[in-house]
This record gives sequence, structure tokens and C-alpha cells, in this order.
Amino acid sequence: MGVVIVVSFVLIVTVHVARAVANWFSGAPWAFPESRAIFTSLPAILTGDPTAGLAEIPANHASGNSVIIWVILLELVVLVATTWAAVLTLRRFGSGRIKGMATPVEVDQVLGLTRLRKHAHIVRPDLHTAPGRVRR
Repeated sequence: MGVVIVVSFVLIVTVHVARAVANWFSGAPWAFPESRAIFTSLPAILTGDPTAGLAEIPANHASGNSVIIWVILLELVVLVATTWAAVLTLRRFGSGRIKGMATPVEVDQVLGLTRLRKHAHIVRPDLHTAPGRVRR
């Protein structure tokens, strides 16, 4: 439930960022709505109103089409990033993860050449002597 709320809020904020980017590219100052207008201005922004919810309406604001294009582009970027993060998280912590896998360093410690050489006197006592012992 918490993840749904966070992702929803990120998507809502992305709409306002997209409108701010569209206005900024048209020469208007960077502006966000007042906190009480964050949710109430969404329908107007999604229909292409570049000034919805802003306290001061800029003289040279973006066109409705550019606002919609920026909203679509930034929402797609956020959705791709969110999906990528979810996939990585589920691979690492989800129920389908591989359990009990050793890291490459751990594998080298347990099975690697370094360990074989270090314990050669145990693995092949007929060929190697323990450090400090003389071979008979």
C-alpha cells in the first residue's frame, strides 16, 4: 500500500515538473503551484492548461500541446525508472531470488587457487608438507 502511495505521489509531482519544464522552455520562470493546488490543478494541467494552480501567471507561458507532450515524456521516463527499480528490487529481495549464493570473493576463499595452495599439505599430504615440518 505504501509503495502505491509513493509511486502515485511521484507521478503527480512529475505532472507539475513537466508543466514547469514546458513553461521554462517557453521562457517563463520556473514555478510550481501552491501546496493547496497540487491536486486540484491536475485535471487542468492534463488537459493542457500551462498556468493551472500557479500563483502568478507568466506572460509567456507554454502552449497546451507542449505541456501535454512534456507530461507524456516525463511520465514515461518516471514509469520506466520505477519499473526498472522494481525489477531490481524484486530480483534482489523478492521471492524468486536465488538464495544462498556466494559472492565471487567468497567462492575464491572457499574453492579458489589461493586456498588450495594455502592448504596443499592437507589436500595432498603426500606431495606437500605443512609449513615448518620436514617431509619424510
